[in-house]
Amino acid sequence: MMKRNVLVKLIAVLSLVGVLALCASTAEAGKGKKKKGGAAALFKKLDANNDGKVSADEFAKIKEINPKLANKKDKAITKRFTALDTNNDGYLSPDELAAGAKKKKKSK
Repeated sequence: MMKRNVLVKLIAVLSLVGVLALCASTAEAGKGKKKKGGAAALFKKLDANNDGKVSADEFAKIKEINPKLANKKDKAITKRFTALDTNNDGYLSPDELAAGAKKKKKSK
């Protein structure tokens, strides 16, 4: 009877260890995955009037969308917009925003 109790407890402990290992590996696999939607989703949120381009005024709303940027000065946001606007037309295209996101990701 005592051997059976020990065996049952051992099985329970091993099962618990297996579940914990599975949870840990699942959490580890989730790290480093892209955020949902990435640059395309951000572009869609910023393009308030749905004209297919993001103006400087629309881009300034990024502070409301991304909490990490909430404390950034408007001057820094304007500077970032200017850097992303590679063709200097005063608007960001989806490609310009995506290229800027890739460039920033590489520099991390």
